[in-house]
Amino acid sequence: MSKPFGTSAHSTSSSFGSSLAISPISHVGEPLDLSTIWDSSIQIIFKNLSKKEHENTKVKALEELSNVIEDAQEREREIDEGVLSAWMQLYPRLSVDLSRRVRQLAHTIHGTICSANKKKVARFMPQIIGPWLCGTYDNDRTVSMTARESLIKTFGHEKLKKVWEVYYSDILAYCINIIEREQVYTLSSDVGKNAEEAEAKFARVIGACISALRHILTVDVPPEAASKAADLYQEIFSKPRLWEFAYNADSSVRSAVYNLLRACLKKHHAFLEPNLDVIVKSVITKSMPISQVGSVSDYLDTLIQLTEVYPNIWLLVKGKKSNRAITLLGQLISQGPQKAQPDFWTRVNRLFNLLPETVIPADRQGIEDLLDAYVHGINGPTVSRTHALLSWTSYSGIICRILSLQRLSADLKQLIVNSRIIPIYEEYLLEGGKSNFRITGALATAICANGLLKLSPEKNIALPDSEDPSLKTDGLDVIFKALWDKLEEIVFSRVKCVESSSEVPPEVFSVGARWLELLAEFYKLIPDDSSDAELLAESYRKVIRVCLGNLEKHKDNAPLIATLLERALALSPFLIWKDAQLRLATEDFFSTQLPVLHPSPMAPVIFKAMMHWFRFTESLDTIEALWTDNISALLSSKEDKKADTIGGIFRDFPAELRGKVPCVPALVEYVRDKAQNAVAENDEEAWAFVVGALKVQGTLIPESTADRILELITLQVNDLSPDEVENSGSLLKLEYMATNHLHSLVAFVKDSPKERGLLYNIVRLEGSTLDLGDNIVKRISQSIEIGIQMPELMHDAHVLALTMAKIITQAVPGHEGHDRNLIPVDFLALKALHLFGQAPGERKLAIVNALVFRDEEWSIQGSEGKLHIRTLLKRPPRPGVGLVNPLGGCVYLIEDNDGSSSKNSDVSDDYVYQKLLRTAKYTLKLIQDPIFYELLDKNTRSQTLIKLLLTAEITKDRLPETVKMGPDGRSFVSEVQSFMTARLKAHHGFFSETGYTDIDLLGLKLLEISRRRTTMAFYGARVLYWLLFELTEIHGCSQKAAEDFIEKLGVRNTEDTFTAASFLLALSQPLIGSKLTDNLRSSLASDVSGLSLAQIPNNKVPPKLVLLNSLMPKSKNEDISFPTQRAMFLLRNTLTWFDLDEDVGGINSIAVNEALVSESAKLLKSLVPIVKDVYGGHWRYLCRFVLMGGKCSFKMSPMAYWSMKLYETLKTNSEGNDNFKEAFNKSKKEFHKAFIQLFESVQGPTEDPAENICYTLLARLVSEIPVDEFTSMDGIYPLLRGVPKPIQETAYEILHQYIPMQQEQISIEAALAGEDDEFAPQVAFELLSLVMETPSAEKLEEIVFDGKTLGELAEESVRGCFLAWRLIFSHLENATFKVKSAYTANIQDGGYLDKLLDLIFGFFEIIRSRSFEPNRDQVKFFLISEEDWSSEKSIKQLLTHLYYLSLLYTPSLVKAWFIAQTSRQIVTGVENFTEKYISPLIIDTELTAVSAWAAEELPSPTSSSTDIEIQVRVSRSVREVTITCPVDDQIMELLIRLPPAFPLRKPEVEGVKKVGFTETQWKALQLASHAVIALQGGSIIDAVMLFRKNVSLHFAGVEECAICYSIVGQERTLPGKKCVTCSNKFHAGCLFKWFKTSNSSACPLCRSTWQHYGRGNH
Repeated sequence: MSKPFGTSAHSTSSSFGSSLAISPISHVGEPLDLSTIWDSSIQIIFKNLSKKEHENTKVKALEELSNVIEDAQEREREIDEGVLSAWMQLYPRLSVDLSRRVRQLAHTIHGTICSANKKKVARFMPQIIGPWLCGTYDNDRTVSMTARESLIKTFGHEKLKKVWEVYYSDILAYCINIIEREQVYTLSSDVGKNAEEAEAKFARVIGACISALRHILTVDVPPEAASKAADLYQEIFSKPRLWEFAYNADSSVRSAVYNLLRACLKKHHAFLEPNLDVIVKSVITKSMPISQVGSVSDYLDTLIQLTEVYPNIWLLVKGKKSNRAITLLGQLISQGPQKAQPDFWTRVNRLFNLLPETVIPADRQGIEDLLDAYVHGINGPTVSRTHALLSWTSYSGIICRILSLQRLSADLKQLIVNSRIIPIYEEYLLEGGKSNFRITGALATAICANGLLKLSPEKNIALPDSEDPSLKTDGLDVIFKALWDKLEEIVFSRVKCVESSSEVPPEVFSVGARWLELLAEFYKLIPDDSSDAELLAESYRKVIRVCLGNLEKHKDNAPLIATLLERALALSPFLIWKDAQLRLATEDFFSTQLPVLHPSPMAPVIFKAMMHWFRFTESLDTIEALWTDNISALLSSKEDKKADTIGGIFRDFPAELRGKVPCVPALVEYVRDKAQNAVAENDEEAWAFVVGALKVQGTLIPESTADRILELITLQVNDLSPDEVENSGSLLKLEYMATNHLHSLVAFVKDSPKERGLLYNIVRLEGSTLDLGDNIVKRISQSIEIGIQMPELMHDAHVLALTMAKIITQAVPGHEGHDRNLIPVDFLALKALHLFGQAPGERKLAIVNALVFRDEEWSIQGSEGKLHIRTLLKRPPRPGVGLVNPLGGCVYLIEDNDGSSSKNSDVSDDYVYQKLLRTAKYTLKLIQDPIFYELLDKNTRSQTLIKLLLTAEITKDRLPETVKMGPDGRSFVSEVQSFMTARLKAHHGFFSETGYTDIDLLGLKLLEISRRRTTMAFYGARVLYWLLFELTEIHGCSQKAAEDFIEKLGVRNTEDTFTAASFLLALSQPLIGSKLTDNLRSSLASDVSGLSLAQIPNNKVPPKLVLLNSLMPKSKNEDISFPTQRAMFLLRNTLTWFDLDEDVGGINSIAVNEALVSESAKLLKSLVPIVKDVYGGHWRYLCRFVLMGGKCSFKMSPMAYWSMKLYETLKTNSEGNDNFKEAFNKSKKEFHKAFIQLFESVQGPTEDPAENICYTLLARLVSEIPVDEFTSMDGIYPLLRGVPKPIQETAYEILHQYIPMQQEQISIEAALAGEDDEFAPQVAFELLSLVMETPSAEKLEEIVFDGKTLGELAEESVRGCFLAWRLIFSHLENATFKVKSAYTANIQDGGYLDKLLDLIFGFFEIIRSRSFEPNRDQVKFFLISEEDWSSEKSIKQLLTHLYYLSLLYTPSLVKAWFIAQTSRQIVTGVENFTEKYISPLIIDTELTAVSAWAAEELPSPTSSSTDIEIQVRVSRSVREVTITCPVDDQIMELLIRLPPAFPLRKPEVEGVKKVGFTETQWKALQLASHAVIALQGGSIIDAVMLFRKNVSLHFAGVEECAICYSIVGQERTLPGKKCVTCSNKFHAGCLFKWFKTSNSSACPLCRSTWQHYGRGNH
């Protein structure tokens, strides 16, 4: 058995006594005894924990110890006694460590140890419980929480309270020991260096012990323990040591002492009473003068509670002066709230009211000192404005307390009022006076009103209860009355009647207004029946009488008085109007004076005053008369600012007057005129007026005003375009109506005639501005949606919802007259579903019925009435449909569609289709919501599904005709099929004729639709086929069930060919191997074999031929039971339908039945594999049949396609039958010729899937034809531009084979051409015309990243341009220097390459933010056919490849473009890109070519040759080529060094060693070799060969050109042009350039006129 964790051979145990000379947390303690710990690593941990003030060391050690303990617990090992003992000795010190992290970890580890070793730890509890519990009072919240969690972990929540009771005496002893004995230097070892940290630690420990001491007072303990504890409490409370902490510098320590004192005051008075002197000295005398920041609230609460229990304690405050206590209190108050909350002042006031009367000063100086201290505290710089109300209210309360003292004389009281109260109100009223009493801000009025309330004799809240009632009456009523009189004197000395308006003092309004505000605020605080209320009312009356008197005297020039009257009436209470005389005077003023004041600027203010007065007038007749007369007078006046006056009336109209004031007709008409101007003319001032008018709608103006405004807005937004939305004033006005008058808007738009205009335009504009994000129309729409959900408008909201549904359904196909700006269908569907989701449950069905299109509603409006979906089904679809649909053969059976030739005169099929597709897409979005779908009845569901499926089939056929609808159409088809597939998967099984489910009913209706031979039946059969096929794939269908369906249809004799074909094709899989199918196939073959051409109508096919083809194999691997003899008979009879006896050359003129040819070719393709071994002349006719189908097809059609498929079948099966093979081979070239003609006739791109199938097949067949069978490429070059992709790529491959073959002949001609022969091969003009259309970088970006904008045509055009460049570069591949130079000059003359390079690096610049790493292999070899040209990566790879080719074959042109660049950014980017990705490939290619040439192809000099022998050495690591040649006994050496960015940067040609050359000749030799590479686009091999030729000719005595100093010229010719004067020779090219640049025909050397026809210059 293994030893327990940490055990030793001899373990010892120890314990600590309850009384220690040195506390367990002191750093001066006994060292740890680690001898009993056997694990040395644990010893090291404890040694590290014992280090003094090393935080990181301790934290690391505690973490290691935690890991050790957790490991022991996981292994279920016990902790060693030695470890446990050492920890218990160390834990108290760690629990009070300076480091927060150390304390936190110590508590965590302690909890872990104690919870796991409860029995072992029990003996240590008396020593550790004190520090542990005190840890819960740590001033760091995280540490205290950790200590509490460790206690809960050990004892649990419920037992934690018991711990305090059980260890009561131990905790008390620990706390007292710490409080009495510990000092700063005993808790911290290095006080000198870290004094602040040591002080903080000491304060934290002491504060925690005092808090624990307070908690112990609340614990219930046994009487014996309580008696012992009481002695300890008496002892510690009697010593000053504890109370000295009341004025400690640390706020937490002070608060702890104050809390302890309050706890004693509640239950333990006995502990305090003997020690009141000590407490007063510390808590009052020494604590009050110091800063109490952080503890002032606790301090005041303690003083209040202490005063309540011991009121006379203030008399124990000793000092030199008798009023020492009140002086100390003044010192505390003068410091202000000291960051406390505003209730600080409430506490101060409460404390002051508790003071004994004898403490409160009664002398003037004492009172002034106290009040000065109070004002100083109130106005302190750190006091927040939020304190103002309570602080000044408290100040007033203290003054009231002082004034209530009977010891004060009347004079002293009056002096206090005059010096300490009146200045406050003077400052308030006059905004001047003493700054100490200045009260500012919004609370000034409330402060002054509260001050009056404090002084009020009837409701003085500041006075304490007293037995002597004179305290409330004696003196205070007189003081209050005197104060009131003084305040009125201040006011009415300014607000008074004057003889002249010029005598109105300027401060009349401010003083009067402030007095009125004070009266109003004071009125809120007093009862109506009080004497104060009467004083207040009389003061109001005085103000009003003064104002009325002044206004009557000075009618047009007393604006301040008018404003003051308005304020008086606005703020006046009802109480003042009990004065009948004042009421009549005021009424008389408004009836006689106001009408004549309307031209005056005072009129608006007095009008407002009248509206305030109406509140107190009970006579409605009086109100009506005054209102009508004054409004009429105002409207009839010629005042310029009439609108402003009326607008002010609207703005200030009191809500309580609603129903009292009548509508004045003249005012209504005026508002409507303003509305007309605001909306029609976008007059912002008028609109601001209307906005004000709408606020009083239903009061001053009728409810119909909003309707009139909305009608005007509707007219403005009717023709608003999406581009005008953001700047539309009408929409801004509509947004205001929707936001602020939603009820009116809802009531307006639910009316049917109006919704077409406003609601439709809102929906239209919202759908047209989706890309603008959050815009004004969207916000209007959201407001209307809120209106739909308003409970108070339930009925109107439902009507509005139905109206909105109607608008949406009208907008789906396209609202009449708005087809140019169709609303996006997805938006309409989303809006419809949102409307459906908002509707309450009981009304959802009505919304569904309003949103869905019924059968009769799948129509659009035309000049001849509604055009149903059937309009699209009156004309047969294109024959090409047969190639992309299994029922394709049925298209030839469609008969006349009830007058298909007659068409609606004003609506095209494309127009109808566009509307139909929008309707179908909208409907699909709705029914994709499962709840919406389930609410439809079964019949509506099936009808809707039929319309959707029919629309999907029509869409498949119309995609090529409506390219712009292509992407929408394709996605619609996919979504319909996905939705239906999900419904079919949820179906119970295969199709049943019961009609029980939606799918069954759908199938029955499709059966009915497909029974005739109309276009509708054809599309219905296609839908039926898809439905049956999907059901078969999902649920399966047994062969027996399939045979039952076929037997019921009676396929052989049925007239319902479409229905039969759909079942035969859909059930083909379960019918494989069915005898019924074999018999049916044989029967149909017999019937078809018996048909003659005369029995087949023109341009029609036999229905049974279509059904027979439906039963033939669909793939090569499908075997059928079909007798060879019957097949042979069928084949021969089929061929008899066509005139195939003519010569092959005459077939072009045969008039053929394309439908019959197509279906016959389809049948013959199936019969050939069956009869391939039969000999006979039918093979020759079969080949003629193929030629007939190919030659008679002038476009891609089913006839051409099936003829080509038949050709492929013949080619595949011809090998085993010599007779068959001979007939096929004889016709092969005719086949090829026909296919080439068809290939060259292709024009333009196509979106038609059927044509794309034909093009793919034709391209594959043509690609197999040898190039030499093409008589000319004139018809192939055009196929590189704007044709289907397979045709384009095949044309490229043909030309890619043809051009190298052509270059061989050109190279031979170049070699044979003489110096004077004109030989300048040109790049094919067709290719150059294509590269002239090289797109810009911006256009290419649009194609790559926004292909939908430009469409496939743009992509094919760009593809053709890039293919042309590939073919142009193929001209230069393996071309001789002379030919390459000619081609390069041809490209340079047109500036074609510059456009390409601009495109490449312009495009890279546009997309530089997207990283790109070219593929090394594809840089050299880009696979045209395998890359997706619509992807960004492929385009960048292709451009990189073209850049590589341009550098490889035309480096001189690239360098010329590079040098011409002026943008440093482009130059740097191109060079870096080239050096990184292109140059390594080209350098490798060049050096590899030089090495191979030097090793294998370097010609050795022959006896007849003048060329000297040379050696070539390649150094790849340094990119160098060294050419050496022996001259006599010496070696001539030339070095060619390639730069890292070659060939963008020029190579260096260095003449290492010259032999037999002058310096000028040697430099000319180097320059010639350098020019070949750097300027002429030649290779290093060309430069080496030129060097060799020049050296050889030099030593052979041939003269160099006197212009270029080279013997061999750029054209690889010798100097042949000789001056007849100086006899110097020149190269023809050099001489031509000289003449051209000098504009002279003189000899470059002798300057004589050049003789062009001299000897040697012919």
